[in-house]
Amino acid sequence: GFDSDAANARILQEGDEYVLEQAERMSQRSDTRDAATRLLVALTDRSPSDAVARSLLAENLIRAGDGAQGLAQYQLAVSSADRIQLQQLEAKLASLVEAAPAAAYLRNLLGQTQLRLGRNEEAAATLALASKLSNADPLYLADEALAQVALGRDALDVGDLSGAMSAFNAAYGLDPTGDEVKVGLAQGYMARGEWLARMGDLSGAVEELTTAKSKLGAVENDEMRADLAAAFYRVGKRLETGRLQSGDEVGDEIIAFQAAYDLEPENRTYRNKLAETRNTIGDEYLAAGNYKDAAYSYQKAFEVNPYLDAYKQSAIGAFLLWGDDRRDAHDHLSAITAYQAAYDLDKDNETSKFSLAEAFNTRGLFYRSLGGDFYGMAADDFRAALKLYPDNADYQDNYDSVTNPWD
Repeated sequence: GFDSDAANARILQEGDEYVLEQAERMSQRSDTRDAATRLLVALTDRSPSDAVARSLLAENLIRAGDGAQGLAQYQLAVSSADRIQLQQLEAKLASLVEAAPAAAYLRNLLGQTQLRLGRNEEAAATLALASKLSNADPLYLADEALAQVALGRDALDVGDLSGAMSAFNAAYGLDPTGDEVKVGLAQGYMARGEWLARMGDLSGAVEELTTAKSKLGAVENDEMRADLAAAFYRVGKRLETGRLQSGDEVGDEIIAFQAAYDLEPENRTYRNKLAETRNTIGDEYLAAGNYKDAAYSYQKAFEVNPYLDAYKQSAIGAFLLWGDDRRDAHDHLSAITAYQAAYDLDKDNETSKFSLAEAFNTRGLFYRSLGGDFYGMAADDFRAALKLYPDNADYQDNYDSVTNPWD
C-alpha cells in the first residue's frame, strides 16, 4: 500500500477542492476505495468542517463494514453542513433509516438534520421515535428536548403563549438540566410576563419574570440575560411611575430593579436605579422611625453605588439613630452593633467612633456590676473602648478595676 499512500501524499499537496474531487473519483472503484478512505481521513483532519468530505468518508466506512465510525462521520457532517449539504445528508440518512428502521442512532441523526433545516415538527417526531427506540437514553431525550424548544420558539413567534409553554415544559420534562432547555423555558415565562405587563397586571408580570429568572439560573447566555434584565427594568419603571403618581410606598419595583441588576450588574442604568430605590426605601423607614431597617437600606444603596457619598452618610446617620435608640433602652448588644456598623462605614467619623467606644464602656460597666464572674467580659469591653481611645483615663481605670481588682 506504500505506492497508494505516496500517491495520496502527492494529491494532498493540492487544495481541498482538488483532493475531494480525486477522493470522489477513487471512491467509485472498489480497488481504490481504501486509498480514497485514507485520503478522506487526511482531508478531514486538515479541514474538520468539510461536511462533503465527511459525508463521503462516512459512505466509504459503512461500505467497508465500519458502521460505527461511518455514523460518527455523518454526525460530524451534520454539525458543520450548510443548508444544501444538509438537504443532501437528509436524503442519504433517510435511505439508511429506511433500510434499518430500528436503528435509534440513525433516526436520531436524521432528526438532528431536520432540526438544523428548521423543519421542527418533523424533527420532533423523528427524534421522539429515536428516543423510544433507544429505550429513553438520556442523550436521545436531550436531542428530543431541543426539538421541543424549537417548537416552543415557533409558537412564540406567532403569539401562541399556551402552545409555547406546553412545548417548553415538554422539553424540561425530557431534559431538565439542559442549558438550551432552561433558556427556552425562561423565554416562555418572560413572554408571559411581558404579556401581563401589556394587560396592566404589573405585579403578575414581576412574578412571571421572576420565574423566568429562576429557570434561567446561572446559564451563561448574555443575550437572554440582557433581554430579561430589560424586561424587568421596563416593568419596574412602570411600577415606579404609578407609585410616584399615587404617593404610595415602594412595592414590587424593588424586586424588578434588583433582578435587572442581578442579571446585568455592569449596567450603570440598572445599578443607579436600584441604589436610588433602596435609598427611597431607607427614607420611608426613617420617616416611620424604623432606624434599623432604614440604616440597612441606605447601606445597600451605598453598596450598589459606592460612588455616591450621600448614601453612605445617610447610612451612618441612621445607624447612629438606631444605636442611640438602643442605648437609651439599655440594649447594649444592639447599640454596639449599630455604632460598629456606622464606624465601619467611615472610621474617620468622630461621632461614630466615640459612640462605639462609649457603648463598649457602658456594657463593660454593666458586666462589672454583676460581679467577679463577669470581669472577663467586662475587661474585653473596656479593652475594646481603649483600642479606640488609648489615652482615655476613664476607660483605663475601668479596665484596671477588673484586671487588677485588689490593687
